[in-house]
Amino acid sequence: MASCPETTPAKIRRVFERAYVLVIGAEAAAPSSPKRAKRRLNAAAKQLERNAKMVSQLAGKGKLPQSCADALTATINAALQRTNSLKINPAACAS
Repeated sequence: MASCPETTPAKIRRVFERAYVLVIGAEAAAPSSPKRAKRRLNAAAKQLERNAKMVSQLAGKGKLPQSCADALTATINAALQRTNSLKINPAACAS
């Protein structure tokens, strides 16, 4: 992100990576177990919501520039929207 410092805080990156791993796991589980895929997508959505909250808290404390927080929030919201759309149809993960 151009508006962020050289590196984003590690805890934000870590939570985002957890969500990513859960979505990849849902993608792998979708063909054989849509229920397992949906569970993983729910967990990924929770991680993304947690990350959005963390970004706003860090921005509020002045530990993250507001422009960076806005860019990260937009990215998180896009990922959350995509994850929520996949929760409606977990079979779409496999394609």
